[in-house]
Amino acid sequence: MIFKYEAYNNLLADLGRLDYVVEISEISIKDFLKKMSQSNDPESYLKQKSNEFDIMVSYDQSNNYYNQIVLGNISNVYHLGETFFL
Repeated sequence: MIFKYEAYNNLLADLGRLDYVVEISEISIKDFLKKMSQSNDPESYLKQKSNEFDIMVSYDQSNNYYNQIVLGNISNVYHLGETFFL
């Protein structure tokens, strides 16, 4: 029988939930960027979706949306690890 601390189980559960959110976000973003690139006017498409979901988003021609989400998720994993080891 292996003894595990509750904090370790909580860390694994939190990392699992974060991984789920990351994967759903990745699918959503890739799908959104594909639809936006296929539209005749990407800026107008983004504005339409922004209004539809009542989310304020600025048009960024560099399409760094995905990179920003990845950086945010790395930060979350780092925070979970740091909290676990404190």
